[in-house]
Amino acid sequence: MLRVRAFLKIIFVSLFLYLLTNFLFYPHQIKAESSQAFQGFSDSEREQIYSINRLTKQSDDADLGRPTSRVSGGGRSPCITTLVALVPGSGTVNPRQECTLLSSSELGGTSIVNPTLWFYVPNYSKPELYAEFVLIDNDSERQIFSPILVQLSEKASIIGIHSPYSLSAGKIYRWSFEILVTNSPTENPTVDGRITLVSAGSYPWHDRLTSLAESLCASPTDINLNTRWSQLLNSEGLVELSDFPIICQ
Repeated sequence: MLRVRAFLKIIFVSLFLYLLTNFLFYPHQIKAESSQAFQGFSDSEREQIYSINRLTKQSDDADLGRPTSRVSGGGRSPCITTLVALVPGSGTVNPRQECTLLSSSELGGTSIVNPTLWFYVPNYSKPELYAEFVLIDNDSERQIFSPILVQLSEKASIIGIHSPYSLSAGKIYRWSFEILVTNSPTENPTVDGRITLVSAGSYPWHDRLTSLAESLCASPTDINLNTRWSQLLNSEGLVELSDFPIICQ
């Protein structure tokens, strides 16, 4: 009987310590790390950012269909030759190191009915190279409009693709961006993900990214804007892409 009581006491103490560690100390650690990532934002902006991040990351991608990726491929070629979508996702993307891991993309929110999506496009050393952007209804798998063809710059840069289609509230859309390096789609660098229309008050990812990108196009040397740009990309493991030039329309 004494042994049983001793065993139960050990179990109780272990459970207490586990709960104390996970629910008392760990949230403070996360909050501190998050605060560092969003230095330069106002308190209200930070709260809006946290809210939309919770909204998008709570969605179960398994219910949305096949997994999507914000990087093209996961081989050992340098990331500098890898196409990257500037969307929320897993892990850290560093174009100056080898790409040994895939980085999945997460559902991104926008309050803009005709949103702009942003991509890091490396230099493929091929003149007159084009890319193709496609938007698909996630439920019906129906392609919504004819593919948009975009001629790429001959230098590594960040570009924005504006959707001509107006998104509908409550629907989820899948997008795909492919560099037409070869005539074989299976061999071309491709990234894909999902986007949905949300309220403007939530200050969603695509709104913040587009707002800062457009501001940087107007004032490329503004130190505060460049700092905010780096901090925003850092919040989703994309900070190493922050010093590449933005191609402004």
